[in-house]
Amino acid sequence: MNQELLTSDNNQITFTDIAVEDDFGITYRRTESPRDAFFDLIKQQPILTQENGPLAPFKPRGAPGVAIFDYDGDSDLDLYVTNGPGTSNSLYANQFQQTGQVHFIDIASQAGVEATTQDSSGVAYGDIDNDGDPDLLVLGTGMPNRLFENQGDGTFIDITESSHIGGEDTYSTAASFGDVNGDGLLDIVIANSTQSWDDQIPFVTLSPRNEHNQLLLNQGNNTFLDVSDSSGLTNISSLTSDIATITWAIALVDYDLDGDLDIIHADDQAAIPSKAKGGIDHGYLQVFNNDGTGTFTNVTKAVNLDVTGSWMGLTFGDFNTDGTLDIFATNLGDYTGSILPLAPDVVASQWFLGQADGTFLDAGLGNLGATPFGWGASAFDYDNDTDTDIVFHGGLDAAFYVDASNPGVILQNDGTANFSYDLTALAGSTDHSRRNVQGVAVGDLNQDGFPDIVSVSNFDTPEPIPIQPYPLPLNSPLDSLAGFIPTFFPTENPGEFVWSGLEFPDGTLSVELSSGDNGNHWVKVTPLGTFGLTETGQVNRDGSSLFRNAKWIYGISPKLKFYWRRNTVS
Repeated sequence: MNQELLTSDNNQITFTDIAVEDDFGITYRRTESPRDAFFDLIKQQPILTQENGPLAPFKPRGAPGVAIFDYDGDSDLDLYVTNGPGTSNSLYANQFQQTGQVHFIDIASQAGVEATTQDSSGVAYGDIDNDGDPDLLVLGTGMPNRLFENQGDGTFIDITESSHIGGEDTYSTAASFGDVNGDGLLDIVIANSTQSWDDQIPFVTLSPRNEHNQLLLNQGNNTFLDVSDSSGLTNISSLTSDIATITWAIALVDYDLDGDLDIIHADDQAAIPSKAKGGIDHGYLQVFNNDGTGTFTNVTKAVNLDVTGSWMGLTFGDFNTDGTLDIFATNLGDYTGSILPLAPDVVASQWFLGQADGTFLDAGLGNLGATPFGWGASAFDYDNDTDTDIVFHGGLDAAFYVDASNPGVILQNDGTANFSYDLTALAGSTDHSRRNVQGVAVGDLNQDGFPDIVSVSNFDTPEPIPIQPYPLPLNSPLDSLAGFIPTFFPTENPGEFVWSGLEFPDGTLSVELSSGDNGNHWVKVTPLGTFGLTETGQVNRDGSSLFRNAKWIYGISPKLKFYWRRNTVS
């Protein structure tokens, strides 16, 4: 098989991690979750069998998330990173606008967003009250989600209780803001997983512990109403209504470009046998079509996304520049999938191309050969060549071993959705194979016109611990880089294991700046919306109601097309 790999040339973009030695004000360390104590008890047992594996907790070191946004309106991008209970989350205020250099100060406590008692996971932001500044939603695992209202002066207040958004002690993983009913107010969708991560039983058998995802409708005055059932969001394709999926990512996007926001969420088949193997399919990329009023119809099968996988991360873009929205979803990965007896039907992280009729085409992997494990993903034009590339990270703590197949992957697009691995871009930066990365975000931190990458891990692997290669090569450029770390060693008795004694340090934050400069035909568009700018304007200023489609004509100004949603009122 012909394999494509971008090599160094005069235009090669590389990234440098400025946080690798706790420099530039970044001192983040992820505190473990309370369930890590259960894993400590398991490690102390004299023998662990494969049958006992599901009794180990899931993500005992936590599930940190990261967001890049301008919280204080000073025109540079700041970072918010979540942490475990007993340790403050971090709001890193970027000092670029003040000093001309990327440097951060953690002001979470002063700003009122430390959420120290919460086992925080995902984070999202949006302007819920149309006052021109981003508000913050911080998700929890086994603890209520928390909503912080931005006061516009660099501080936030916790409005969780008054907003009716906290709810029960769900195990939430991701969220997205958008106006689903065209009233000019941002609503929220929240991805939930399964009740209690103290064990992994719901990952091997369909479980009533699974939690439905939520749609929270903005009522104005910073209050929300849960319309998950009445909106159609809990109508899960192929499953009975009382059994939910395990969802790792969720997004409000206009997949069919009809002017309203639809919902797509990524579900995990895990180790449950699929229908093709005598079980049931529930690891789909579920698609819910909006009728424009906030009522949704599950169209997953109709749009050809009833593809069974362990889908985990989502990102979107027009990868083949045909004017339709495409999807990239991370998955278990071909390397991990090659050694698991109950891997889902599809294990590769891959892209699906939007068609003119609103359906999606499985484009395959092209010449990549194989893909590694993935959690977080972001679509971005890292080399400023006008097409959309992809970065994705991920590591899996599977109790018996740690997957280290993902060294940090950048997929370079040739403009036709033909992707190749750029293994040079991150080669001189942090070795992400030794970081169990959970969350990824991109943004231009130093205002040079090139996007930078921020990622957060829940634990790291120190250099003395060897990474073992996967047993079977998969005819991919990643074969020499993909590996795993055994955490339990086999005994003389088949099927019995003992703890290896390995200890892993707390997770870290990576802030990787691009080597690009301003000489590559770049334009920045900052949509303001209409609220506060016109007498009857209602769309909020954070641009959540705007799609942008830009096509460069070299030597001429770029042609920009703007697609406004129905909540734009002027």
